[in-house]
Amino acid sequence: YQREDDKPETVKRRLDVNIAQGEPIIAHYRAKGLVHDIEGNQDINDVFSDIEKVLTNLK
Repeated sequence: YQREDDKPETVKRRLDVNIAQGEPIIAHYRAKGLVHDIEGNQDINDVFSDIEKVLTNLK
């Protein structure tokens, strides 16, 4: 079963809206130094290690 709105153009539009609405929020928290970027296109163990480093520095 495929929903009527389950089409590539609908998904693209939803993603575009999500990005447009999310960017000001991310910018707000980034300006406060509360956003930490993690490179997700690496080995899972490296991602986990990077997350641990961020969390350790928050203590």
